[in-house]
Amino acid sequence: MAGKSGKENKKSKSELSEILAELAALRQDVEALKLSEPAPIVGRVLTAEQVARKASAFSPAARARLIETLLTQGPQPPPQLGDTCGLATGSLYHHLREIVAAGIATVEGKVYQLTPEGARLARAFFSPTDE
Repeated sequence: MAGKSGKENKKSKSELSEILAELAALRQDVEALKLSEPAPIVGRVLTAEQVARKASAFSPAARARLIETLLTQGPQPPPQLGDTCGLATGSLYHHLREIVAAGIATVEGKVYQLTPEGARLARAFFSPTDE
């Protein structure tokens, strides 16, 4: 009987490992869903000027690439963004200023990241469509 209980312990440890792995995967799925679901904007109406300002943050293509990079790769410092997007320092900072001014991104220290609203807009623009 002692041998049987040893096998039961090994089986239980194996099952526990599988359960923990599944739990970790579920937690990752939940975090991904939290990031992908837009928060409702209740009672908020933008003026035409505000809409145009936010939309202009995605044009030209260099800005759209910067926003897409921040969306897909997360917060980054300018040198890394410039390398990833193939932008020289001068044009990089020009585009980053425009993105920040439009409220699409923020900068803390020397790291740029999308605002919650910027992330929602970016997901809307960069999500696959049926077209």
